[in-house]
Amino acid sequence: MPGHCSFVSTNLPEQCDGADLQSCSELGYYGGTTTCDDCVLNVSGCQVCPSNLSCTTVPAFVFTNDVAVSGSYIAFGGSASVEIFSSLTPTTNTSIADVIGIVAVPSGWLVASSNPPSLSTLDPSGVHGSPHPLVLASAPAMAYAGARVVVAWNQLLGSEWHVYFAIADASANIVVVETDLFATDGSPVAATTDGTSFFVAANGRLARIAQDGTHTVSTGFPGPSQLSDLDLSWSGTTGWYVSHDPSTLEQIVQRFDANGTPVGATRTLHPGLDFLGDGDDLLGIGADLVLYRYAPTSESSQTVAQSPVSHVELAHFGGDILVAWNASLLRVAVVP
Repeated sequence: MPGHCSFVSTNLPEQCDGADLQSCSELGYYGGTTTCDDCVLNVSGCQVCPSNLSCTTVPAFVFTNDVAVSGSYIAFGGSASVEIFSSLTPTTNTSIADVIGIVAVPSGWLVASSNPPSLSTLDPSGVHGSPHPLVLASAPAMAYAGARVVVAWNQLLGSEWHVYFAIADASANIVVVETDLFATDGSPVAATTDGTSFFVAANGRLARIAQDGTHTVSTGFPGPSQLSDLDLSWSGTTGWYVSHDPSTLEQIVQRFDANGTPVGATRTLHPGLDFLGDGDDLLGIGADLVLYRYAPTSESSQTVAQSPVSHVELAHFGGDILVAWNASLLRVAVVP
């Protein structure tokens, strides 16, 4: 016999009919139990992640690009706004058109937008500064060091893709204008810093860029095929160049030194969507939300959540690791 809610479609995730309701795991939660209260699905009994982790959820915000930590504040980039947290508490949402990148600076963040192509400041209270024009032909990779930010992106030059970069100060003023770095095949661009120099990577090449814009380019790194993933990270005295092998769906990592020179042999990792250096180790997390720690001679793992995802980001948050992902809405966990 139909339940008393049968006149309402149960196709919507917030609706239910007695025992006919979606489970916590089906809704992207780690675990727990849903209930049906007056034909409305109650998810208060669902767990975002395991009980040994600190977690939170932000309704009605879809996380589409970067996460950046500035002191005790965290900014999450969406397609048309930036969500700001104080620790794990959402505090403000600032509308910014066509956000394509965000990087932390001491006063908050610099935000890259494609409409108009520009950089702008954003402070922890949500105050958004005026845009500074910058010809961004694609979503940029960015890194901050020594009161400056490198911005690198792909751009067509005639019929050939090239990686370009510019350098801005922490107020979004351009101090090194757009510079052609090297030819590429349109593969993704990644950036990181050792605290002094910047490193920009694409298509098996790694450029070391000084803060005045002078640069050298090294080759011999694992080159991704067009449109495949690429990650670049630095921690301690080591850099990691992580490239995706589309034929095996594995990640190939090559360490490099402060000169941008490859060090040691490559290593094969589990498939991943984001990677982050942590001391002498490399962290990696994939669509299954299993966080791997790759030590020099071993590896370990822990499950952060159960829901498969298409977008997840890692960041340092104090002495912990911040994990942010989309499962119909923004979810955040802090891993000790």
